[in-house]
Amino acid sequence: MSQVLFTAKVDRNELRIEVANKVDLAFTLDCNRMHNGNPAYLELPRRYQTARGAKLAAARLIGEPLEWVATLPVTS
Repeated sequence: MSQVLFTAKVDRNELRIEVANKVDLAFTLDCNRMHNGNPAYLELPRRYQTARGAKLAAARLIGEPLEWVATLPVTS
């Protein structure tokens, strides 16, 4: 399971930026799945070198700026 760093709501859908654990493309931009298992945005998931790049790509995909919420890891 990957670690979610940021989330953004778009109507009923959600976009997520996750750590991809890849050296060259460290971040994944992904979204929720619809009832049939397909992604809410057919262009996703995609990998990016930076979290900022993933945020910019999401804004281009949606066509407007998004409000990202940082998710904090739970520590015991």
